[in-house]
Amino acid sequence: MKTLFIDIRTSDLKGKPLDWAVALADCTFKLTIGDTDGLLYMPPCVLWQPSTDWAQGGPKLQLHSITWDGQATTICKFVNGKYPKWTEYGSTQLVAGMRCLVASIIGPVVNVPSCLLS
Repeated sequence: MKTLFIDIRTSDLKGKPLDWAVALADCTFKLTIGDTDGLLYMPPCVLWQPSTDWAQGGPKLQLHSITWDGQATTICKFVNGKYPKWTEYGSTQLVAGMRCLVASIIGPVVNVPSCLLS
């Protein structure tokens, strides 16, 4: 069966689509979408949730030098000689940070598997 993909603005990503986009941007491993639960797993069968799990998302923010603007908890800025400056917003620091990571590497729109939108 062919997987359908849908374009989503990076600034609108949340939940499973955002977590999937982080893995795509980071390019360190391939995710598996659970057949029965639709959840995302990274090898070896670890639930992948960097937009809600600091143990997974925090190191990504540090690795890519993503920081927050002043006291704001929902705005992050990504500045690195390798990539242009990006500002993204989110309901939490991790959501904003993961959106910033994705936007800075992939861009303002991400092609997401439609099965992750339910």
